[in-house]
This record gives sequence, C-alpha cells and structure tokens, in this order.
Amino acid sequence: MKVGRFFSSQPEAQTTKKNTNGSRRETLSDGASNVASAAASAAKAAKRSLAKAKLKRKKTVFVRGPDGVRMVPQELLLDEIFSDEFHRVLSKHKGGPSADSIVTNWRQVMSKMALLGGASLGSNQLTLFFDTADAWRCKWDAMDAAQHSIRFDVYQIDPDFVGKKTLQKLLDACRRGVKVILVYDSFGSHRVTLGQHVITPLRKAGATVVEFNPPFGAKGKILRRNHRKSLTVDEIIGFCGGLNATDDFCGEKEGGTGLYRDTHLKLQGPCIADLTTVFRDSFKTAETTSKLHQGHLHRTYFRTMKWLAAFREIFSGSSIFKYASPEMTQPNIQASEKNEPHLPSLFVQV
Repeated sequence: MKVGRFFSSQPEAQTTKKNTNGSRRETLSDGASNVASAAASAAKAAKRSLAKAKLKRKKTVFVRGPDGVRMVPQELLLDEIFSDEFHRVLSKHKGGPSADSIVTNWRQVMSKMALLGGASLGSNQLTLFFDTADAWRCKWDAMDAAQHSIRFDVYQIDPDFVGKKTLQKLLDACRRGVKVILVYDSFGSHRVTLGQHVITPLRKAGATVVEFNPPFGAKGKILRRNHRKSLTVDEIIGFCGGLNATDDFCGEKEGGTGLYRDTHLKLQGPCIADLTTVFRDSFKTAETTSKLHQGHLHRTYFRTMKWLAAFREIFSGSSIFKYASPEMTQPNIQASEKNEPHLPSLFVQV
C-alpha cells in the first residue's frame, strides 16, 4: 500500500528496532527530542508569565484621586475603605452581626468589586440621607444653584407634585442657560410617556430629554429597563440612591406622601467623575433605543394607546379604572373627525 508524501506508515522521528529477545525498543532522534523539550519549556514559561500577570492585576487596581487615575495596591485601597474610623462607627451599633464580621465579609466583596474600576480615594465627601424629604430638598437646592450643567437619570418620574416640581427646577435651570439632560425610563415613567405635554416645555427651552427604551424602540428588548437614579450638578455635586421622582418617594415635609422610605447619598469629590461616566452610559444607550424625537411617539405605539382609550370609554363606569388625568393634550396628536377619545395619560391601574 502506497502512502502519500505527507504521511507515512511509521513516524519519521521514531525508529523501531528488534533485539535478540524479541522485545521492541522505541527511541526518539536527537533533533525531535530537542524540539519537544523546547516546546515544553516555552509552554511552562508562558504559563508562568500569565499567572504573574493575573497576580499583578489582582494586587493593583485603578483608583481615581485628586490628581487623576493611578494604579495603587489593592490592599491599600481596602485599608483606606475599612479604616479604624469605619470600624469604630460600626461598633456603636448594638445587636446584629459584630463589626469584625461585617468588615471581613464586606472586605471580601470589595476586593472583587475593586477589580471592576470606579474606585476613588482622596477628598471624597459623603452625606447619607435616611429622610426622603431632606434628600429631595437638598437635590432641589442643588438644581437651583446649578451654573453649568445638570444630568438627571431616573427610572420613574410622575406628573404629581414632586415630579412636576423637579421638572420645574430643571426648566428654571435651563432658562438660566444651564445645560440640562434628562434620561427617564419609558416603562417606569409611563405617565410621562403618555403625557408628553408634561415635558414639552422642557424640550422647548432647549433641554435634552431622552426616553430610555420606549415600546417598539428596541425589538426583543422590552424588559431592558434603566433603574439608575442619579443626579450630577456642575460635575461637582452628585446624588445617587433609590429615590424616584414621585410623591411616594418623598416625605410629607416636602409635599410627598412618604409611602416609601429609601436611602440616598450626596457625593462630592473625585467620585463625581465616575458617576458622570455611569450617566453617559445610560444616555448613550437611551439615544440608541429611543424613538422619541421632540414629542413624536412611535406610530404603532399610539395606535395601541388609542385602542386602550376606546376600551376605557366602554368601561368608563367601572371603578377599576383610575387615571391621573382624563385627557392628554399632545400638540401633534389630535382627535379625529369621528370624535375619537383622547389618549389617557396613565396605563390602567387596578
């Protein structure tokens, strides 16, 4: 049987001899042995280099400070976070896990999170709000004092007292010449999505208003929502936490209902740059998925809403329907000659 030139019935690098006892002995040629040895050494060296690189990345992290971003040892960052003062504050709280166990557990968590970036050291200042009314009062004061820019990212903003007051603060800032950017989630802020007249003055004043992932805006991604809630003013002061711009997330002292209690933070220092980076990510994604442009909504979306409005008229006497306002006054959406009902400004609420 003939074999091609690239194949042989016996490997070239291997020779087989038969001794007097009938046993077989296999030996490798000197050249092949050297090649195999060199390949094994190179593989081991590459493996050691990769292990050293991984170890080095784990030991050093990118940290933002007053002088910019730099590489610092990970342990230094963790020691700065979990300082003696941090331990002393935890020790004052009675009951629950001990301060030592809290520090140990969170140190393990932060050692992994630090590798993702976004850490900062230096002159950061943190103010913690447990009272939602105090948090909103501080946020509104910051909007009133804005001179250059306001970036507001929110999941839910409603046309109620707190929502309208927040939009008015943004409108006043925009009229002062402040650059205002608002990103709101289409599903979470559905009362604004259906009632575009609420934010029309803000758009006309020159603010950039973008709706995050409206219906039919990103096919197959209807569940992709933006739950971020951040505010940056002049890239000097920032806020983040769990407060939506609704009456339910504001205490009674500032006109809300105080239905929900959530925690909010006021930030100052190098960390504001990282908070701004997070906002830009939301804004870029919202621009990609949004189908809203200066008050125009997707045609299919409004056809669906007209059907819901007609459905509401049929069951108008039922108590299961509740709307924030009976009509929606869209400048570009008019009732037809057949006296079709205006679109509701809120989804059906059971």
